[in-house]
Parts: sequence; C-alpha cells; structure tokens
Amino acid sequence: MKLSQLITWPIGVLILHSLLTVTGGYYWWVHVDKIMHVLGGMSIAVSAVAAIKLYSKEGNLRISDKLVRAIIVLGFVALAAVCWEFLEFSLDHFAYTHMQPSLRDTMGDLLAGLCGGGLIMLIKIIPRQSKT
Repeated sequence: MKLSQLITWPIGVLILHSLLTVTGGYYWWVHVDKIMHVLGGMSIAVSAVAAIKLYSKEGNLRISDKLVRAIIVLGFVALAAVCWEFLEFSLDHFAYTHMQPSLRDTMGDLLAGLCGGGLIMLIKIIPRQSKT
C-alpha cells in the first residue's frame, strides 16, 4: 500500500467539495454541507484504518485491541474535522466568506464528520458476530 492509496478518498472528497463550491452546488440543496462533512469523516476514517493496517504489516505498529483501533480512528476523524472548521473560520475571518453562519452549524458539521467516521469504524473495526 502506498501513500497515494491512503489519501485517495480524502482528496476525492476535497475535489467534490471544491466542485460544489465553484459551481454553486451548495446553494441548490441545503443539506449538501452536512453530507459533505459525513463523507469527509468517512474518507478520513478509511485512510486511518488503511494507515493502521499498513504500519501493522510493516511491524512498526501493534494494536491488537479493536477498541483502541476504533478510538485512534475516531481521534483522526475528530482532528481532521476540527482542522477543517479552523480553516472555515479562517476563511470567514480573512477572506470574508460565510462558511460558518452559526455555532450551531459548526457543531453540526463536527458531529456529521464524527458520524461518518463512526460508520466506517463500525464497518471496518468492530467485529462481526458469527451466526450460531
């Protein structure tokens, strides 16, 4: 697995976000912002899971507990979501955009990112129960 494989999904979501911003896609449907934050959280989680697997295979990392893996993945998602909101705040402040209309919107964006990451965590990390 190469670095390019780790960043493919986040870059794809960033490109989609950029296209929606440039073409005005954010104005035709009010919920597109939250969907983008969910997709962003999912993409960061997929990359975090892949990075953990990559470093585990190389012997540089040993995390056998699935709960610890889940916490690490959600930690990466939370960090990425906070950094994204800092970027939005900075653009609002310095470039006079209006990406964060309210604290409620910002908190909803953070929650949406964590929900997307949590979904991937449940799919990729939490063990599936076998039928008895």
